[in-house]
Amino acid sequence: KIKNEVSTVDVAKGYSIKNITNNMSIKVYIYVITLLTSAYALSGINYDTFIKKNKAIEARILVILLSMACSYLVTNFIYDFISLM
Repeated sequence: KIKNEVSTVDVAKGYSIKNITNNMSIKVYIYVITLLTSAYALSGINYDTFIKKNKAIEARILVILLSMACSYLVTNFIYDFISLM
């Protein structure tokens, strides 16, 4: 079962759809904040040592993918940590 999917089991347990969508919006806000933070942090790394010359587009794509991966991991960690409280 996917965590973000609303099912009849969730509704039967007492989770309202408004509550579930509210939690999803919190997760989106956390994701945007961590995406910007990880992109800022990764911009400080010098990629010239392991990126070939004249491959600037590939280097930008690498930074974008790395920042998305980092922000996904950090967002899930923060969301799971908050949900434990």
